[in-house]
Amino acid sequence: MNGTGKVEKKGIIHVLSGRKKLVLFSLLLIMLLFLLVLKAGYYLVADDGQQFSDAAVVLLGNIPDRALEAADLYHGGDVPVILIGQSYTEGYEHLTSRGVFIPDQAALMKEALSALGVVADDIVIIPGQAKSTLEEAVIIADYISMRTDIRSITLVTSSYHTRRTRLSFQHVFTTIGIDVEIYARPSRYDSFQASHWWRDRQSAKRIAQEYQKLVYFLFWERLRSL
Repeated sequence: MNGTGKVEKKGIIHVLSGRKKLVLFSLLLIMLLFLLVLKAGYYLVADDGQQFSDAAVVLLGNIPDRALEAADLYHGGDVPVILIGQSYTEGYEHLTSRGVFIPDQAALMKEALSALGVVADDIVIIPGQAKSTLEEAVIIADYISMRTDIRSITLVTSSYHTRRTRLSFQHVFTTIGIDVEIYARPSRYDSFQASHWWRDRQSAKRIAQEYQKLVYFLFWERLRSL
């Protein structure tokens, strides 16, 4: 009886000890996930600091913050020329077929840059029909492959978009075999709040959308383009 009782007692202690470890592990995992969520905004922002490069590449999307940052780099002497890859605008062809012509995003970006004092001849719109950041990278890469004078570029875009943009360009340039230094430059005029994104509705929306696009790029776009 005593031996059996000791065995049962040891078994109960072992079970309780196992449960404590499981609870402790679960709490640590929850804390880790909580910290990752809090830091989610920081990961999206890639910043290589102030770098001189042969050209700035302005990604299309939100025009004001990206145009302002690119113009600052240009006037500060950090880039001598600004490249813009033309993107696809859904329904645009139906308007033009009816004789309606409106400026596309690339034209609006050039107009904003010109108004900010960038010399028109230093703004290059590269024709294309890009539907994603990866396709913008392909358009830019094809153009740069014909330019021996461009050995470095600075990617100018909204802060939350910099991580995926740099990954996309690095992937495309490596795949094609173009040896060009790539720097990421987040716009200082972007309202995205990386440190407290959950307090701002627009920043929270950016987090959800950008991580969805990042996952799509990593597990579909990138692999499909190999």
